[in-house]
Amino acid sequence: MRLVFAQFKASGSTGSNTVNYDDVDGWWCSCEDFHYRKHECKHILEAKKILR
Repeated sequence: MRLVFAQFKASGSTGSNTVNYDDVDGWWCSCEDFHYRKHECKHILEAKKILR
């Protein structure tokens, strides 16, 4: 089976973030860490753990 799209909600002390995955664009997160540093943030890493 191939994963085509997934969406996760992550909540913490800094508010809530949305993590998305699709097979065209890959991983994306709404947090500042992802947007400014352009790397996999802790929210993406946690979502990947869930999918294993």
